[in-house]
Amino acid sequence: MTYMKKILLLLIFPLFFTACKNREAQVYDLVTKYNENKEAISNATLKHTKAYSLDKRTVSLDFVFDTKEESFGAPYTNELSSVLTQVDQKYPECKKLMKDGMNFKLRIYNAFGIQIAEFPLEVSEKGDLEMKV
Repeated sequence: MTYMKKILLLLIFPLFFTACKNREAQVYDLVTKYNENKEAISNATLKHTKAYSLDKRTVSLDFVFDTKEESFGAPYTNELSSVLTQVDQKYPECKKLMKDGMNFKLRIYNAFGIQIAEFPLEVSEKGDLEMKV
């Protein structure tokens, strides 16, 4: 091989590995990006949202709503649908990771920090994020 080919190979080889992130690195990037951009997801009744990597196969999206109820009811299913639409638009990597075998779950909390519901997240036939009830 010529000298130029060797240099070119040495330059391209590291780029190949940095471009092909493994799933764990993609999850870390998603969770970090989601948690750093606090204003990306907003709603009148949503107090706070945060993402967690629970294990190598599960990501949790936690939503704290401004309610004192201890069960997840009808007014908040519509609110959650609106929030999921925002997540879908601003974080399309969620769907890609789901197609790659990652599990996503939604955990819903009231204003006191008490978990009132938990649902798996899936991609609908239309390609939208939705909770599986």
